[in-house]
Amino acid sequence: MGSRAVHFFSRRFSTRWLVTGVLVILVCVVAVGLTGRRTSSSDRLRKYREALRAQGEKLTYAELMGTNRPSSGASFTNFRVAVASLHGKLGPSAFGYRIEVRPGFARSLCGEAGASLDTNSQWIEFNAEMVTNQVQFDALRELLQDPPEDSGAVLTNLTTSKLLTANYIALRIGAQWLAAATVADMRAGRAEEATQNLEALCALARMNRAELVLVSQMIRQAIASLGMAVTWELLQARRLDEQQLKQLAQAWDQLDLLATVESGLAGERAVQSDSWQAMRFPARLAGPVPSIVAGLFEDYVWAPAYRLSAMNDDLLFQIQGMQQMLDSIRIVRRRLPYAGAQAIQSQLGRKLRLKSGPVSKYLYSFSLISLPNYQRIVPNAVHAETERQMTLAAIGLERYRIRHQDLPESLSELVPEFLREEPWDYLAAAPLRYRRLPEGEFFLYSIGEDGKDDGGDPTPAKSTAVSIWDARDAVWPRVWRETRALGTNSEPGLEKR
Repeated sequence: MGSRAVHFFSRRFSTRWLVTGVLVILVCVVAVGLTGRRTSSSDRLRKYREALRAQGEKLTYAELMGTNRPSSGASFTNFRVAVASLHGKLGPSAFGYRIEVRPGFARSLCGEAGASLDTNSQWIEFNAEMVTNQVQFDALRELLQDPPEDSGAVLTNLTTSKLLTANYIALRIGAQWLAAATVADMRAGRAEEATQNLEALCALARMNRAELVLVSQMIRQAIASLGMAVTWELLQARRLDEQQLKQLAQAWDQLDLLATVESGLAGERAVQSDSWQAMRFPARLAGPVPSIVAGLFEDYVWAPAYRLSAMNDDLLFQIQGMQQMLDSIRIVRRRLPYAGAQAIQSQLGRKLRLKSGPVSKYLYSFSLISLPNYQRIVPNAVHAETERQMTLAAIGLERYRIRHQDLPESLSELVPEFLREEPWDYLAAAPLRYRRLPEGEFFLYSIGEDGKDDGGDPTPAKSTAVSIWDARDAVWPRVWRETRALGTNSEPGLEKR
């Protein structure tokens, strides 16, 4: 009986050692395989970075900043204080500007035709608030004579600091107050004050232009878009003189919404790359049992395997994707056909779909989270910059009308007397489309993102249209008048349809 027991335990012990040995061998094989994959992926990442640097690309935050970092944090602090001191029961966010009435037409708050289309009592109340905030408005306009190039914040990882968030809130609120003050002044016949407020709003869109933070550049773009809608409002009043219009043209001419988005993308790529390298996976120490188990698996099984096998490839894919976006915006900046930029964007979209498979989505998990968020960055920047060109054209046309009591036959006649160069449609890689209309009006448009000239058709290409860029052609809106509702005015964008 004793010998049988010894034999049994001996066999059991041998089997256990055999299984343990096989498992150890498997773990070693997997570890060697993962290490080999990490080595080869690290080599691919290193070579790609070297190739980019050979092309002149700067890949880290330190390289981009160099030794000449602007230091204007104190000025931005003063701006935040001035904005925080603005107060009122109504506030500036109650108003909308250049509200579309129908495709190609918008309501005017400043022109005589639009005076009855809004709640006049709200403007009376807001005018009273402006009086109580006059000292703060004076301080804002003074600060914006030379808007600071940055906010003094340094972005060192993927999480924006609380300071940056506070800055964005201050920028939004300041822009809303200046926009409402501009329209309120014009409605009250204070053309000079309206011009000064709109100049300050344009200057606000130049603030933080040196920051290598993509969100900062997107905020600036949003402020510029608000300013362009307000500029449209002022132009409908036709109460600005030529000097005031010249001041507005100079203010808008100082912006470049493509260049700063390019620098924001480069900064975003650098910060992501720096953060990726310092990535850590802390253990879960609290929470319900299932989340603890899932957390332990993520921290001690998936995360180490990811770092050993997929992390470098994931980072490589991320850097390649950001480079494609930079390449596409540079195509547009060189005024080459927009189709080339669209082709790059489409290629990136296909790559993202391929990486979203059942297994690959885990290997490229971080880039699949971040890259899709950037796919509209370049198109939106192109829209904003083209609309800035339309704004400059509209100001130039009004200056021409005042000087010559008529409109020009073509936009080229605005150069060089009223504009430095002919306004450009970045989506067509050609000048904006323009033609004169009866009664001293004009028709101005971009061919839109589809690259097809539909003769200025402003009707939406999609049912979810929210802006002029969702139409077949992006049309600078004409002012809506009650007579148009009776069908007494033609719509040139629809004549050929």
